[in-house]
Amino acid sequence: MINENASLSEAKTLGGVGSILVLFTAVPYVGVVLGIAGFVMVLIAVKYISDVIGIEQVFRNMIISVLLAVGAIF
Repeated sequence: MINENASLSEAKTLGGVGSILVLFTAVPYVGVVLGIAGFVMVLIAVKYISDVIGIEQVFRNMIISVLLAVGAIF
């Protein structure tokens, strides 16, 4: 059984750190790498939350929004 409090705490930490790293995208040279790493951390946090609450649709919707955003950029 998954410890829900620990998983939500991990998700909160991952999401927070990931969000801060996404803000560093504007930094020259390493900003893009930090931004991508942060975005991946946010995706992992959403996956953790989706698993804890038991609604897989939350993560699917996040993946769809990411694909649409990447498609809009390119």
